[in-house]
Amino acid sequence: MATYISNTTANTTWLANITVITAARLNTENTNILANDIALDTALALSHDSTGYFNPTVGSDVASTNALTLGTGNIFDITGTTAITSIGTKGTGYIVWLQFDGILTLTHHATDLILPDDSNITTAAGDVACLYEYASADWRLISYSRSDATSGVLSVANGGTGATTLTDGGILLGSGTSAITAMSVLADGSIIVGDGATDPVELAAFTSSTGTLKHEKGGVEADISAIADGGIVVGTGTGTMAIRASALTGGASGYIKHELGGVEADISAIADGGMVVGTGTGTMAIRASALTGGASGYIKHELGGIEADISAVAIGDVVVGTGAGSMALVTSTGHSDGDVLTRQADGSVDYESIPAANTDFTVASKATGDSPYSASWGELVLCNTSGGNLEIDLPAAGSNGGKTIHIKHVTAGNTLTIDGNSSETIDGNATVTDTTAGNSYLVASDGTNVVII
Repeated sequence: MATYISNTTANTTWLANITVITAARLNTENTNILANDIALDTALALSHDSTGYFNPTVGSDVASTNALTLGTGNIFDITGTTAITSIGTKGTGYIVWLQFDGILTLTHHATDLILPDDSNITTAAGDVACLYEYASADWRLISYSRSDATSGVLSVANGGTGATTLTDGGILLGSGTSAITAMSVLADGSIIVGDGATDPVELAAFTSSTGTLKHEKGGVEADISAIADGGIVVGTGTGTMAIRASALTGGASGYIKHELGGVEADISAIADGGMVVGTGTGTMAIRASALTGGASGYIKHELGGIEADISAVAIGDVVVGTGAGSMALVTSTGHSDGDVLTRQADGSVDYESIPAANTDFTVASKATGDSPYSASWGELVLCNTSGGNLEIDLPAAGSNGGKTIHIKHVTAGNTLTIDGNSSETIDGNATVTDTTAGNSYLVASDGTNVVII
């Protein structure tokens, strides 16, 4: 069916299936529609102007409370700071505007008070909320206007930046509830780094935005995409890096060659106290238990070490064996120039001064028939053993420190025995024997025993 609108007062039928509506009839229908709108507005307690357009009305101020009850009207000032959790019914289809005079909380509810993102809203003085009652006493927020947004600057607390302008190209930095700030535009090749506490800072890390990481920042500052298997990147000493080809044995999974300072071996399993040593055939090997006391010890003396810390050794000090599988330091401290190392009665070694030479020897020539001969301090005893063995008994060393006897084996053939007095020793031994002609013994008393000089 088609409809034709005429400007005449009569209905005219052109065709059987066409209805013609006059302007007068249309005006009547419009009047009826307007009347229905007015009736609906009245039912919803809304107002309208003379043309029939919706005209919200301002109601009385309402004090905030958990269950808010609104009076007559559509626009209300909400006073107080009590949180709002629900709103009483005004009739399904109602739209209201709530202007808040202070800070309070609009509390989200799945049906009673539906808020965006199911999140509560903290109001500020001057904020306006627009809500729609979609079912009895069930309201939905359809818009929310922040008061500070009217100035063109939305605060951080309300989801804005709090700033009127930001540096073009600058990185934004948060400042808690204060306005967001922008860093200066980064220099070419710079990056942002943080310290975990304060604001991040700019770091000139790359040679350019399309360059490589600088070596002073941990990079190699070079394009190493073409580095061959087994090559490494090394410093040149002139502020640049270079590729050292074939530095590893067996490529990337190999070891640094020993001619380049590597050990050319997997030493991950080396035990505490072990050492890596050359084999003499171009390879390296692990020498287990080379150090005493593990990694903090010393090279053992059976491997050529002195097995001691000699960092404080002074001029004239010597390292000697103790005879007990260890080494010891003999210090020259407290001794005089000209002192010599001598073996002590207990087998140890120490410095001693040389007794002054005695040039007034008494010469005694002794042969087998004089055995045993009791020698005296200051004698030169010439011993002839061609006819048989000869024993020379030494005088007491006690209280005779520094005195000497010179014994010379002039003729061989049998045994010459030098015997200490009583339990006194000669270089730690009870006796000294000799069978070789020409040997000479200068013995001296140290005040307790006798030593051979």
